[in-house]
Parts: sequence; C-alpha cells; structure tokens
Amino acid sequence: MSIVGVTIDYGLFGFMDTHDPGHICNKSDDGGRYAYDQQPSICRWNLKKLSEALAPYLSSEDVAGVLKMYDEEFEKCFLNKMRAKLGLIHVKLEEDIELVEGFLDTLHKTACDFTNGFRGLNNLCVPGCCDDESDVDVTLTYLVSQCSSPEECVTLLTPSSSFSLGSFGMMFMSQKQMGKMIKAKKLKETTVKELEEDNKAMWKEWLLIYRKRLAQEIPDTSSQEDIIKLNKERLRIMNANNPRFILRNHIAQRAIELAEEGDYSEVDRVLCLLKNPYTDEVNPAEVSIIDHSQQATANR
Repeated sequence: MSIVGVTIDYGLFGFMDTHDPGHICNKSDDGGRYAYDQQPSICRWNLKKLSEALAPYLSSEDVAGVLKMYDEEFEKCFLNKMRAKLGLIHVKLEEDIELVEGFLDTLHKTACDFTNGFRGLNNLCVPGCCDDESDVDVTLTYLVSQCSSPEECVTLLTPSSSFSLGSFGMMFMSQKQMGKMIKAKKLKETTVKELEEDNKAMWKEWLLIYRKRLAQEIPDTSSQEDIIKLNKERLRIMNANNPRFILRNHIAQRAIELAEEGDYSEVDRVLCLLKNPYTDEVNPAEVSIIDHSQQATANR
C-alpha cells in the first residue's frame, strides 16, 4: 500500500464471484493474511508499520489517535457505502449495520453472486410504490437464481491443493477447513430443489427485514407522488453504486486466449462494457466490436 492509500499488488490476482468473506485472491497466501475480510485490518497494520518508521517524530499518543481515527473513519465510510448500495438514502439508523451484516451473511450462506446480489435489489420498490407482493417475489426469484448449485458449492468448499486426510493431515487442518469439509459432505447429499428451498427461505427472511427498513425511508406526510419520486431517486443511487458489468476470471481468460491468437474482438467488447459498468441501457450481445483484421488491412 502506498503512502496515499493506494494498494499495489505485484503478484497473482483473482476476482470474487460468490460472496466468501475468507476469499483469497492470491493462492500463495496460504494463511489468508490478505483475504477479503482481512483487508481492513491489513490496512491498519500498514499504518501501524508506517508509524513505527516515523517513531522519532511521533508520540505514542499521536499514533494511537491516528489508528483510532482510522477505525472510526473506516466504519463510517463502509456503512455509508453499504447504505447507498442498499438504497437507504434519507434515514441513517444505528441498526443499519445489522441489516448489512445480515445481507452479507445471507450472500455467503447461499453462495450467491456478490455483484448480482446487490444489483438485484433494485427489483424491490419502497412499500406503497408498486405491487408489494409482486416485486418481493420477483426479487426473491432473482436472488435464488444467483445462488450456486450443490455441485458449485462443493467446488467452492474444496481446497485447491491436495492434502492427506489421514490422522497426520487432520492434526494440521484448521477449524475453518474442517467446517468446509463437513459442509461439502452435506451438500453432496443435497438435491438442487432442497438447496433452492433452503436458499429461498433465507432470502425471504432477510427481504422482509429489508422491506420494513425501506418503509422507514418514507416520511409520514408523503403523498403517492412523493413515494414514487423517492423510489426513483433510491434506484438511481443504487444503480450508481452497484455495477452491472464487472471483470470476471472466465471473461478475462477468454479475452486473453483470443488475443494470443490475434483476435482482439473480445478484448474490445469487454473494454466497451467496462467503460460504463453501471448502465442498464446496453445489451452485451449487441455491443459493437472493432474488426482488427479489417482495420489492419485499411491501414496498409
């Protein structure tokens, strides 16, 4: 991390599709030191190490104050960002952090796509704006469709490197690894329909809590027109904070493979989509691409 707060990674990288707090981008990070959920603490650790380098010029009180400021600022910025992603734009409640944690926990338990999970919440209107039951059903159906199948879940839970499961291997297996193995074994015996029903129940429970929170966004004196206007503004902010298009491992891999063969059409298409990642006005299948072979001929 640079002194201005920009993170610089010279190693391997990856993208998180389904939400996993312990997701490790760099597979050489065996202990998960830089896992997704460790990013805030690693940033704090970097600040602490910087303070040690500046020890001749800073008192311990100064350092403690700065680190406390970081903790408070991170928590505030994180919660404000999550409020924007959930469309909580007018009222700030202390219990909002519980709603956010509940959403992230449900994403994890259902192995739901992180990006699409957030984006899918724009199907839900504030109460009183449209058919309450209909848009809840639409949102619920979409979220369940973004959850992983039993086979995909087992793959996600399976360690990337092989290791012995004998008594020696069990001695060094972490509690987290043991938990994943137990969950994977259970999922192998679970049907697609059973998993869908479980996921549906978990998402329905959270959506009911979310809908009640959305109702608190509406002032008591609001007219129908006010509610419709509020919902439009809420959707605008949500869509500006939840991308529709992101780069994923398989997308990048396909673009790279084609480019290595001299075909840059997929690189052009992906780049075009990523230039406007929040828009709903683009159909990925209709994005025009540059024909480099024709362009090369024309330039001769």
